[in-house]
Amino acid sequence: MVLIAASFFGSLAGLSLSGLEKSVGSAFDPQAGSGATERLEQMSALFRGWEPRPMFGNGLGSFTHEVIRSEDRPWAYELQYSLLLFQTGIVGMILYSAGIVWLYWMGLRVIRSKSEISVHMVPVLVGTSCFLIANAVEPYLQTFGQLWPLFLPIGLINWWLLSNGGRSRSSRIISYKDAVPQ
Repeated sequence: MVLIAASFFGSLAGLSLSGLEKSVGSAFDPQAGSGATERLEQMSALFRGWEPRPMFGNGLGSFTHEVIRSEDRPWAYELQYSLLLFQTGIVGMILYSAGIVWLYWMGLRVIRSKSEISVHMVPVLVGTSCFLIANAVEPYLQTFGQLWPLFLPIGLINWWLLSNGGRSRSSRIISYKDAVPQ
């Protein structure tokens, strides 16, 4: 999903998929330095740990004994999506991805509504996209205080839904007084 969005927006900005591939690939190139060797070791260890339990993973908070970055937080790894696959398996990845797809789907509905809230949704979705891309190699979403890029669009979506933006004017809610004959 991220690659499709990056391809679409990249074509608008004159960027290519091969350039994106080179940028992402350099994060795992040991000759490039900057922690690439550690990321490659983490990814290999997480995939080896995921293989015995591919459907449901090893459970949230679990870690592989092959690579431990921190003794006080052994479950903390840089590669968030590899860690999510390791911990939640294919089923968990599908469920988490469905939540992100819902967030963007509803965000696009808000934007298409052309309401006053839609003006705010565009930069919020762009920021969320950037945050999710950066989260691939940095552990941003591992702490509760840094989950705001996911909850901010949800807050705007709720604001839109509560301000009658999520319903058409013809489908109003029937109140008790409307249902009871006078």
